[in-house]
Amino acid sequence: MWRVLTPSDCCLDIANLGFVKPNWMVTDKGLTYRGLTTIENNKCRWWSDGTQSYYELERDPIIPCQFNFGNNNPQNMIFNVSSYVIGEPPAHLFQLPPSCVGPCKKH
Repeated sequence: MWRVLTPSDCCLDIANLGFVKPNWMVTDKGLTYRGLTTIENNKCRWWSDGTQSYYELERDPIIPCQFNFGNNNPQNMIFNVSSYVIGEPPAHLFQLPPSCVGPCKKH
């Protein structure tokens, strides 16, 4: 996963992170339903295995509310549910700036 902070500040953050498998919630440890919670004024279902959590919109479970993972260096992604669109995204969204050439510096 590449982290683009500005067009001139980009680095490889997680080298082994790839696409999410369609059945990722039932593989490995499996996620357990933890209940309802509110994220950005949306009621969302919470699933977790203790190291990662996935939140889906209660009224439309195909729409993600939030995803977080990692114990030592946690990553937290909150989605704008009103902008969710089904379909293939435009290719330009995945074009990296020329400055993306190597791993992120360790802090």
